Amino acid sequence: MKLSKINRIVFGIIGILLLSFIGILYISSKDENIDFINAVSGISSFFVAILTGIYVYTTSKQIEVANEQLFEMQKDRHLREQPLITIDDCVFEIERPRFFYTPPEDEYSFQSRYIFNANIKNVSSYLAVNIDADAEISVYKNDGQLILKTTNERINILPAGDTINLSIMFCGDEITQLYESLREQKAQLLPKLNLTFIYKNLCGGFFETKYSMYLVTKENDMTSLKMWHTKINAAYIEEKERLLELRKIRNPEHYDVQFEKIKNDFDKELGDDDSIVLKCVEIPEMFSLQSISKKAFAEKMEGHTYGRYVHSNAECCNQRGEHK
Repeated sequence: MKLSKINRIVFGIIGILLLSFIGILYISSKDENIDFINAVSGISSFFVAILTGIYVYTTSKQIEVANEQLFEMQKDRHLREQPLITIDDCVFEIERPRFFYTPPEDEYSFQSRYIFNANIKNVSSYLAVNIDADAEISVYKNDGQLILKTTNERINILPAGDTINLSIMFCGDEITQLYESLREQKAQLLPKLNLTFIYKNLCGGFFETKYSMYLVTKENDMTSLKMWHTKINAAYIEEKERLLELRKIRNPEHYDVQFEKIKNDFDKELGDDDSIVLKCVEIPEMFSLQSISKKAFAEKMEGHTYGRYVHSNAECCNQRGEHK
């Protein structure tokens, strides 16, 4: 209820009270059975109760307005001290395919790992803390969209003006979804890398920044891309018998010899390139920067997972039972 409306109600009650007073005064002068003092007292008590209720209501509204103003002041302070995370020097690399053994699943695979590297910088004048980087690759096909996820990366503190390198690895694309999307070479089907940063400032503000970019194959790398894609898909058929034999071997030395033979034979057919570097073309209209609530920040953090460094080699362990 607006204050002007409340004022009109109060003035109306005061007017009715004055008219009642004049009316009782007039009636009591005509009728000796009516006690003027008692009548005025009763009516006054009734109107005092009404005015008290209005006072309580208006006071509560004033408190609500004051709380809203306080909240807006706090929000304004949070926004004034807002860190801004930017990315630069983005490099997306498709590693040379290799033969892997994954101990937890006891599975063999032929695949490439995808590595994204970039420099992230805090271009504001305020410290950013608890930065969580989340990345995903959207792969578009004629029958829909597929998402390649990875673990999150954490940066505890990024001072104002500082730059730090961010490295994110995608693995597990055993069915070569990214390869297929890159070979399409259609603008509407280009794979897209989506980056999301959530972070805080020291005043209790929570923020989210999003970037998106297309991943594009350079013309001189298309030959290697097609060859690697073909070799990965063919390897599961060509090496089917040797993979079955590998699972049956119990002697560790014999196992190592067979594993290395499959790995080396696969590698010989992949040409000379060690990696393919894709062009990262930023999509300006997909950039967003917003303040988020503490609840939204906590909900996003609950869904995050982090990688763990478990082996000194870049390649997975090739002895079964190790790191299980």
